[in-house]
Amino acid sequence: MDSDCITQVVKRHSQYALAVLESMSFAKPIIVSLRRLLTVILTKLYYHVDESVTKFDSRVPPFVKQVSITTKSLSSKASEVKSAEQHAASAWHSLNQLPYFPQVANVVVPKAAYFFEKYDQTVHETAV
Repeated sequence: MDSDCITQVVKRHSQYALAVLESMSFAKPIIVSLRRLLTVILTKLYYHVDESVTKFDSRVPPFVKQVSITTKSLSSKASEVKSAEQHAASAWHSLNQLPYFPQVANVVVPKAAYFFEKYDQTVHETAV
């Protein structure tokens, strides 16, 4: 994490805490002092956390990092597949409400599946 990012996070957290205090009608000098104190404390805290994460990251073996990246990627793809399946099921249900669609689908889908299977077999045989 770079220092600009840390500074922004510190400002956000200290502004929130100070907004709570200001809503309690504390005297302005106390709020100013608390703002400085919070900024110092949070800045040091974020630097220590950032330093710890950086040290930890440098000690983690590369294959563990790769496993983590791969797992995150797979979980993202799994949610995309699930979403696509839900959309496909919804579309199929909607299409089944149309007149004559179920009858047409009963004729077309098996023939399409047959031709896709033949195509896959041909591709597989020519690849071998």
